[in-house]
Amino acid sequence: MRINEQDLLQKLGHGDTHAFALLFQHYYRDLVLYAGSYIKDITVCEDIVQELFIKLWTERAEVRNILSLKSFFICDGISKLLK
Repeated sequence: MRINEQDLLQKLGHGDTHAFALLFQHYYRDLVLYAGSYIKDITVCEDIVQELFIKLWTERAEVRNILSLKSFFICDGISKLLK
């Protein structure tokens, strides 16, 4: 499924829950799998990814400054993985 990430980020910035759900559906699985390459406990991987999405939602007013959501997830996710 192709998404218009920048359009969804703009909508998310305005509190659009549907845009958030689409981003979640698009990225969740891949992020859990990515985390699983560092941590073998799937529950921990899911928790980390859920925390990333919670951060995305709570800081949604700032998302218009994000150029690449994938980079945001990877950078923030790696910092969580290394803790």
